[in-house]
Amino acid sequence: MEQMAVARPAARPPVALPPAIPQRLAALALGEIVLFYLVTRLGLIGRLPWFVDEGSHGAFVDRVAHNLHDAFVSLSIAKEPLAIWIATVFAKLGFSPLTATRIVSLLAGLLTLAMVGLIARRLAGTGPALAAMALYAALPLFLVHDVVGIMDPLLTALMTSALYLQLELAARPRLAPAVGLAAALGLGILTKEGAKGAVLLLPLSLLCFDWRSPNVRRRLARWTGYAAIGLAGALAGWLLLRSSALWEKAQAIRQVPLLYPVRDVGDALSDPWRWIRENWPVYRDTFTGYVTVPVLVAGVAGFVVTVRERPRPALVVAGWFAVLLAAALLLPVSPYPRHALFLVPLLVVFAGVGLARGGAALHRAVGGTRAAAAAVAVALALVLGPALWLDARVLAHPDTVRYPGRDDVQYVTGVQAGAPWPAVADELRRRTRPGEPVIRSRAAVDVLSLLLEGRNPFVFGDRPAARRARVLVRDDLPFPDPAGERLLALRGPRAFVLVAEFPRPRGGSVVRIYERPR
Repeated sequence: MEQMAVARPAARPPVALPPAIPQRLAALALGEIVLFYLVTRLGLIGRLPWFVDEGSHGAFVDRVAHNLHDAFVSLSIAKEPLAIWIATVFAKLGFSPLTATRIVSLLAGLLTLAMVGLIARRLAGTGPALAAMALYAALPLFLVHDVVGIMDPLLTALMTSALYLQLELAARPRLAPAVGLAAALGLGILTKEGAKGAVLLLPLSLLCFDWRSPNVRRRLARWTGYAAIGLAGALAGWLLLRSSALWEKAQAIRQVPLLYPVRDVGDALSDPWRWIRENWPVYRDTFTGYVTVPVLVAGVAGFVVTVRERPRPALVVAGWFAVLLAAALLLPVSPYPRHALFLVPLLVVFAGVGLARGGAALHRAVGGTRAAAAAVAVALALVLGPALWLDARVLAHPDTVRYPGRDDVQYVTGVQAGAPWPAVADELRRRTRPGEPVIRSRAAVDVLSLLLEGRNPFVFGDRPAARRARVLVRDDLPFPDPAGERLLALRGPRAFVLVAEFPRPRGGSVVRIYERPR
């Protein structure tokens, strides 16, 4: 009996990739992207109103710049010190403490821009890398937060760097990426607690390890040794924090939800769906408003394409995104768009792939140089149009534009928003003598103190120095101020009289200045 041949399934054809971009054209595109980043951020860095957290960070910078023994002072409110240390360098170079904190964020965003390009190039090549970098530079989420002097931009840069270095280390275990990973993890631990996620996700990079080549055990042992170097960097950062006399105080603060509004993992997992329901609307507004729906669609398409072309590194990046999104949904007690900052670059990587591959496919489908170019230009306008429109509005009127979600309260209408404070500082200079105390509520005192450059000491209404103060500054407070209320209720020749009001845009909170006779 003749033996029947067994039919084998046909091998899947290789994925057709677009032709490589000429090196000169790629360099030109890269230069234009970096120039766009710098022009837009530098155009905003001195015009975005000061945010209340920038005041506390700037006050720490001022203290450290004057006394290096206060290097760990930010631990007094359970905040890690690296961003303060870097900003102190710029303060020593002559920048104001407030501006110094923003320079750190701008430089951190530049590092994130580079890492987004490197990750996208590893996944899909030069074209998607340039597209991802262009998206990063154009997205309003980063345009705004790359110039806000808070710690999240630096955390984002170090987390994205750690991901790229983990991919490199798994693909080719070598000393250079191991040392780089040690630096990224150690500096991340010194920046913000969220960097622990990069440490925990290190094993996921083994999806990119070559398990089929010879000598797998020897190469795995080499990876393990180099990974240990990376983990040693994280341990060094943690031990440096532990060396501070303020470490125990920081740990105690982290147990008080009002002072440190972050849940521990046990609490988060006790009722996860409740926290997700409460926090998701904030991130929904972040994704639809700051990232925009067309970019989200491009991200989904890019993920599908990348999983088909390079499944293992695509799953590593997607795994990071999923874990960091879960952390953002479960851990913050009062989430804000900045709490999603460290996971959006991963979405941008996939969106860059989707944009580049989609543009190449459209170019082939339309045919003809002019028609294809026009079709791609229209597609790009549809994808980037909403983001660039918000960019233009932010750049034109950063103090009044409507920001997505909770950021509108933070940056425009609420007591956290700083549009009135320069004018308030000018009014205080006019109405007080140098060294004369000013009674204040708790809102915005650090920003005002820095704007006044220490000209006047601020005191609370229940302090002895308040008896000789002539001026009282009051913001709309989310908490009671009994001492201030008692002072404003005084009658007679020493009564306080309202002399100036500084409303925030669109019916927001009002800053008021009261004065009494000398």
